[in-house]
Amino acid sequence: MKMLNIRGANMTIRERLLGIPELNIEEKLLHMRGGRLDVLMAALNAFVEKLPALSAELKETLEKNDPFVFSGCLSEIRELLVEIHANELAEECLKLINGLSALKPEKVEARVSYLLTMLTMLSIDIQMAVYKDEEEHEGEGEGEGAGAGADIGTGVGAVVGADPGVGMGMGAGKGAGMGTGVGMDSGAGKGAGVGKGSGAGKGSGAGKGAGAGPGAAGMGIGVGVDVGTGMGKGAGTGVGANRGIGTGASAGAAPTPATSPAPGAMPASGAARREAWKKSILAVDDNAFFLDNLKSTLRGTDYKLTCVKSSIAALRFLQNNTPDLFILDIEMPGMDGYELAEKIRLYGKKAPIIFLTGNSSKEYVVKAIQAGASDFIVKPITHESVLERIGKFI
Repeated sequence: MKMLNIRGANMTIRERLLGIPELNIEEKLLHMRGGRLDVLMAALNAFVEKLPALSAELKETLEKNDPFVFSGCLSEIRELLVEIHANELAEECLKLINGLSALKPEKVEARVSYLLTMLTMLSIDIQMAVYKDEEEHEGEGEGEGAGAGADIGTGVGAVVGADPGVGMGMGAGKGAGMGTGVGMDSGAGKGAGVGKGSGAGKGSGAGKGAGAGPGAAGMGIGVGVDVGTGMGKGAGTGVGANRGIGTGASAGAAPTPATSPAPGAMPASGAARREAWKKSILAVDDNAFFLDNLKSTLRGTDYKLTCVKSSIAALRFLQNNTPDLFILDIEMPGMDGYELAEKIRLYGKKAPIIFLTGNSSKEYVVKAIQAGASDFIVKPITHESVLERIGKFI
């Protein structure tokens, strides 16, 4: 994780950090400017850098039953937490240090396990926030350009299929450029029109096109609109050969099939209907114990869980199914979670991916994000953490 360049990105990183509940920084961030914000970012970076080694040392001293070294390690972790204003976790460290002699070994072990889980999740959340912020600002840097001229665009619309909107654009950031747009909407007929458009965006032209013609079993009307950054947006309605009505927006790719059943295909009974409308989750882990825990956690919820024990079994399942969410273990024999996530995207599945992990090292986290991670669940899992992470997406 690079140190974030705060200048010009204050509001974005502030908002991301405020979204991490363990950091008690809301009041402090309101008054932080320039150098003081840099100090906070340096402290966050130090916490992320040092936590993996300190966690390993804490586990080792716990196994060796060395209370002196154990307390010293906890004190060092506490100091890092104080610097980043993670007050509740810092207080938990202090309670462990002060009450160590009075606690039974199994109690100490349980509390350390809980503490390390929370610390790992905090480190990952910080890394996710900074990585996303860096990624956004790198993208902005690539698109910046000089000038303030108007873009010129052309558009052609045709009612030929079910791909709602494809756009392409060329331009120089916020300056002058050329744009082309192609609008397509649902329907099974033929028709074409010439569109015209002009506008100022971040590089792409604004084009509009519309056409109408007889369909195989009806009439279709399509409108395609391309505006802004080179990503096309289209919307329209059409009645085609399949007697369906569609509306939609796309950035150039065909729409992903819906995971919920069509109204005409709904089961007759109320219980079956509720089951059919549950959001689907595919969990992949070679550890049967974890899968059993996950089943227990999600029992009685509005989620429909499918569990498989290998990446190969997961890919086989995806040939005929489109889950609403993926939960993937990273360390699996054969094809690991990183490779599986990449293949899921190659299969055209766009649902969020949550990785299971117990590792907070930067290399580990960044590799997972680059493979497609939307979030993480830290092992050992808790009922609350699983539901909270899943609930962010579905």
